[in-house]
Amino acid sequence: MIFVGGIHGVGKTCFCGKVAKELGINTYSAGKLISEEENNNSRKDKRVDDIDGNKNYLLEAINKISDNEYLLDGHFCLLDKEGHIQRVPMRVFEDIKPQAIIILTEAPDIITNRLYARDGVEHNSMHIEEFQKEEIAYATEVASKLGIECL
Repeated sequence: MIFVGGIHGVGKTCFCGKVAKELGINTYSAGKLISEEENNNSRKDKRVDDIDGNKNYLLEAINKISDNEYLLDGHFCLLDKEGHIQRVPMRVFEDIKPQAIIILTEAPDIITNRLYARDGVEHNSMHIEEFQKEEIAYATEVASKLGIECL
């Protein structure tokens, strides 16, 4: 499994769809897998109530995937209930055991516009930039700790 990370609105779904089609493999969204496992819809404002607790839902869903090679799109950082940036616990990545990491980035203004167009929620470009910097820094840290590549 290759983990494709990046903040909300960076283009993970589009990227994964194109790569999966080209390689003839499946792609899954960590958020959708979690939502399906807990039988609950994700929030439009992108805030997560229980970042740590979602790990169990994700692991249960991944264990049901029979593919050996696939893309999993998700996040290294999320926004908590108050809108603060929180790192997904390292143990989540240790447990899902990605073979490599791809981190996607985009200009904060583009991400802000995409999120508004998609969800109808306005975001501050400065906060998006801070969020993206933390996502990149933590992705690099996770890759180093797991001894895998981060592209």
